[in-house]
Amino acid sequence: MSRPLGLIGAVVVALSLAPSAAHARFGKRGSGGAVGSTSGASGPSSSSSGSPPHAASPRYGYAAPVYGGYGYGGYYGPRYSSFFGYGYVPARTVAEEPGQPRESIPLRVQASVEAQGYVSGFTLLGDVGVEGERFGFHLSAQNIAVRSDDGTPGFDSLQQVNAHLTFALLTGDYGRLRLELGADTVFAPDLITLGPTGGVSGSIYLGQVVAIEASLMATPVPYEQLDGKLGIGVGLGPVGLRAGWRVQVLDDRGLVDGIIHRDVFNGPYVGVSLVF
Repeated sequence: MSRPLGLIGAVVVALSLAPSAAHARFGKRGSGGAVGSTSGASGPSSSSSGSPPHAASPRYGYAAPVYGGYGYGGYYGPRYSSFFGYGYVPARTVAEEPGQPRESIPLRVQASVEAQGYVSGFTLLGDVGVEGERFGFHLSAQNIAVRSDDGTPGFDSLQQVNAHLTFALLTGDYGRLRLELGADTVFAPDLITLGPTGGVSGSIYLGQVVAIEASLMATPVPYEQLDGKLGIGVGLGPVGLRAGWRVQVLDDRGLVDGIIHRDVFNGPYVGVSLVF
């Protein structure tokens, strides 16, 4: 499992090196002739891209801005007792009497809040996840607040609401690797989009209370997004603390006004989770 998480980490590092510049925001009509926008570790600002403008599109498009990096899972077996599912008695060591039904693995419910910061703004996120032995469901919502780029005071806001089904491709005593597929929405100043997204997320356990967590989500069309996350989590009974680095790229591909607007939200995050 270390190889896929290593690949995710490499992608996060590559994304964090994205260039920065400044013009109109993702999903917001520009006032000038700039084509594109990019913002880097110094905070989401906007940059220009050399691609030719697309034909103007209506306000409502269909796409899948994604949020990755849910980090809400750790392996758990019967009789789990802590945030990452440690302290359990593995199923293979539980004595079973003849004729007795095998003990079922319980559903795991987790609620989390998270904050990411960068020079020009911040992201606040809340999510709820439900997961069984293999299948699960995850719902998240976030608000991106980034300083206005048109000379006016205050912040521009982008909201996202995402729903994913998950399937644990690999699971065991040392980690968990999931496939994710769902429907995501983004609400920008001049654009509302809805569409599919997919990716992978997973954890590697380092002892009884520490885990490495990572995720990578992508949306190829009708606009582009790549979201990578790499961090560490610490389980304290039913409470989990996590911190790491997240890079989120949003490119509206000219859906608003025929001009490409691109943002990169790049910075550290911290969060807390509660398992029920």
